[in-house]
Order: sequence, then C-alpha cells, then structure tokens
Amino acid sequence: MPPPGIGLSDLTVIQLGQGIPSAYCAKLLADLGATVLYVEPPNGDPLRRTNHALFGYLNTNKQSVTLDITKPKSGSLLLKLLRRADVFITEHQSREARRLQLHYTALHKANPRLIVTSITPFGQRGPHANWKANDFIATHIGGVAYGNAPWVADLENHPSLTAPAQIASFYAGLTAATAAIAATFARRQNGYGQQVDISMQEAVASNMRHDVATALWTGQTPVRQIGYVAPTTINTQQPTADGFIAFMLRTERNWAPLMELLGNPEWSKAPLFQNPRELSTHWDGLKDLLGQETRKWPTQKLYESAQAKGVSAAPIATVADASKNTQFLGRNFFVESPSGLRQPGAPVKFGEPLWRIGPAPALGAHTQAALGLSKREHAQLRREGIV
Repeated sequence: MPPPGIGLSDLTVIQLGQGIPSAYCAKLLADLGATVLYVEPPNGDPLRRTNHALFGYLNTNKQSVTLDITKPKSGSLLLKLLRRADVFITEHQSREARRLQLHYTALHKANPRLIVTSITPFGQRGPHANWKANDFIATHIGGVAYGNAPWVADLENHPSLTAPAQIASFYAGLTAATAAIAATFARRQNGYGQQVDISMQEAVASNMRHDVATALWTGQTPVRQIGYVAPTTINTQQPTADGFIAFMLRTERNWAPLMELLGNPEWSKAPLFQNPRELSTHWDGLKDLLGQETRKWPTQKLYESAQAKGVSAAPIATVADASKNTQFLGRNFFVESPSGLRQPGAPVKFGEPLWRIGPAPALGAHTQAALGLSKREHAQLRREGIV
C-alpha cells in the first residue's frame, strides 16, 4: 500500500491489459501513489519472459493478481475487484468487451462510481471500433509517420518511417492517465464514474496538432522534409568528427556567432551569405559547406562551444549517450528500483514528494489477499487454472 497522503493514494486501480498503453497508464497512476492491481493471466505477462527490463519499468509499484478471465468462474472474482475500485483500465475493443460483460453499461450498474478507461486502437465507437491495429499501424493512420523521413533524399517516393520506441502506445497511455485523473475530479462533483474512451489513433493525432491544424485549415498536406528551413529559422543535422550534431538556427541572431565559432570560413564572407534572411534560399548548397566545417570538430566540444555563444545545438544522441547526459545526471533523472533496475524516474520534479519508486511485483503475489480467498480456496482455484 502507498503511504497515506501521497499523490493518488486514495485511488484503487484495476489494470486488465498487457499492452504498453494500459501498462504505462497504470504505471503513471501507481508511481503517483495509487494502489494498482495488475490482473495477469496465470502464466503471467509475456514481458516477464521476453523483456524483463521493460516489464520492470512498466510495472513499478503495482500488485499482481492472477486470473484467467476466459474461465466462467473468473467473472465473479473480477467483479469483486471492480466493485471496490475507482478506475478500471482495459484494452478490450467494443465487441470483445460485450462478450466478456466488461462493457461500460454492465460495469456502471455494478459500480456507479467506477471510471472505465478503455484504451483501444480506434476507440469504443465509430466505424473502425473493432478493427485491429498496433503501435506501427497507429503511427501511420494517426498521421505522424508520414512526416518522419530523416536522411531520406527522395521524400515523395520513399515510404514513410514509423516513429520509434512504441511512441503511439506511450502517447495513448499518457493520454489515458491524464484523462482518468480528470474523471476523478468530475466524480467529486457529481458522485458518478464515467467511460473514458481512448483511441490510439486520436492520441497520436492530438500530439501532432501543428500538422493536423495545417491540413484542416489549408487543405494541404504538410511537406515531408529533412530538418526545417524557413526565412528566419533553420533546423539542421550536421556531421562532426565523431558523430552528428543538431542546430536550431535563428538566422538573424545565431548565424554570425556560429560563423565566428567556426573561424569565419572564406565562403561565409561571400555576398550571397551576408543577408541572414536569405540563407534559407541558398540552403541546398550552404548545408554542405557548413558540414565541411562541423566535421573538423568533436561533437561534445562543438556542442558546448555553440551553446556558450547562444547557438541552440545538441549532439544527436543514441540511447546509450542519453543515459550519460550530464543534465539528466545533474537532475537525478535516472533512478534505481528496489530490485536493482536502473530506469527513468519521474518526468516532473514536484515541490512536495508525490512520486515514488517501487519494484515490479512477483507473479500472483497479491492474488489471495486481493480476492479475499482462504488458503484452501486459493489452492483449489490454482488447481483449476483460474488463478
């Protein structure tokens, strides 16, 4: 149990879903103090066997309850949990939810205060409500993948690239956690729970509002591009002696300091490059000249020297590089769980201690207590493969 008074310690959450969206949603609530019961099948979440580190990260501070929801006897046991819960996180699509009697109407009747947070590819309603998709599909149908084409020369004919690191799943989980917390505030006003219907497709689209707004207002598809080039701003990646560096150049403010740092190369003195507002016009040729200069510098030295002159720059870091970043380390962003797993910590620093770090649970460690079973009942249900 979380310490009383910490963050969301007054909430009990039931997680029924093994995907990243539901796991991340529940993790955020658990890390902020909620009591989260993760309902797993008796043989456990597959991540326990295939990706121990990811399982450990997604399931910090949770309790594990095993239950085979496909068995007839499991329904009453799950309902026992849901009757005293505040939030239920599920990934069942509309048709499957009705088959299992886990749709909102049935659950609201059993517990009118329950907030049912459904996270599915396309939401509980609409023509695609029961269509199948995963993170890869969601990034494409949500629109984010189309513009993702770094280092691609032929943008119109090259396939789009999916966003990395299960980003649609994490967007959906973050959206769901935020919405579930908002629903608890609404419940304080009216005393009732509600359905929180999360669509991965919409979660992706809502996090790329600029492109969506452009398409809606102008009717035009945003241009696929490498970096960003405009009259007053240039975003560019350039090679270095030992890697790559990214620059965000406000041309009227940053160009002269950058040229000074690079030793004012002869080509930079040409009349062609004297008006900062015209740099973008000549960018196709200019970017290669700039690359010839940045190649002479080690990445870290160029990064620190550019920042000292007020030029926005950063190394293009691998995940391993990022884990050693001095800013992360200086803010103690990475933490070690009680099980010894080093992982990202709280994404925000609170003035008061609202966030906590705890281990992921052992499989089924809380089943007997959570379901209120005697040792004999628990043993019998295990023999029957129900828990």
